[in-house]
Amino acid sequence: MLPKSVFADTVMQLAFSERSRLTPEIHRHYLEPLSTPRERIPSWVFPRELLGSTEWVADIWERREALADTPALLCWGFDDPAFGREELRTWQALFPDARTVGFEDGGHYVQDEKGREMVPEIRQFLDGTE
Repeated sequence: MLPKSVFADTVMQLAFSERSRLTPEIHRHYLEPLSTPRERIPSWVFPRELLGSTEWVADIWERREALADTPALLCWGFDDPAFGREELRTWQALFPDARTVGFEDGGHYVQDEKGREMVPEIRQFLDGTE
């Protein structure tokens, strides 16, 4: 058994809409890269750096229109405790031509919870993108 990582072991479980979808196999993919205290440092530093980088993030956000014509597919878990419908509306406003695929029972890790359902959507998107 791998040593505990507060982020991958605890926080991650809370971000799944249905915790049983965090299978041991999926969970292992997140835990293995964080198996030593040294490897866990970035998962501790990243959130702090993000919060401390508000000026940098604001600068990027001010230039967001440069992406507005980029084809986009928004796959969204509506049961995400971090990013809800209001945040989705922000991305939909930025990408008005984007197709949105919402999953009422998908959480923050929608790719892990709803990956199989997302595959045809992603294929359709890629097939229609130059």
